[in-house]
Amino acid sequence: MWDYYDVESILEEEERVPVTFTVGAKGLGQVLDPSTDQNDLPTGSQVEVPFWMANSLVSRNMVRLSVPKIFGEKVKRELLADATCVDLRDRSRYYFELGLKVSLLTNQTDVAMLVLSSFRDRYQRILTECLTISEEESIKYLPRLTSEERELFDAGRLSTILFKVWRQSRPGKIGTKRRRFY
Repeated sequence: MWDYYDVESILEEEERVPVTFTVGAKGLGQVLDPSTDQNDLPTGSQVEVPFWMANSLVSRNMVRLSVPKIFGEKVKRELLADATCVDLRDRSRYYFELGLKVSLLTNQTDVAMLVLSSFRDRYQRILTECLTISEEESIKYLPRLTSEERELFDAGRLSTILFKVWRQSRPGKIGTKRRRFY
């Protein structure tokens, strides 16, 4: 769910996605495509825009959103081979969130299924790693995680630490008597 005041939500919406204009865009040529010397974008122009802009333009039927390359066949083959070994943060810090939003706008269920299966496979590895990984190994492992995965890893690591602290403390006898509140 998008939160107006959440910095992560704002950064997630800044990811650039490819669009094709279905109508001409006056005065936006050099703004959206610095490589052109034209001031206007003709119908059929292909540019990359932030997702928040693409979302707005798609709802007005001004552009057609294309699936970004980070969800293309090459990446799909890599993820299907072994999703836990792919460096998704290198492709997008918000890979899973962006994938679901793109699949909703493009009606591409295969993108949603790819994102879901990849997240499921990687989630299992994250749970294992947050319980067992050493500090030295985590230096190599953590930079490959997306922002969502990093939050899961940190939460799992914190719960492991708190559990160990709790087990080592001797809080006293835990009784079975119930207190009566009358």
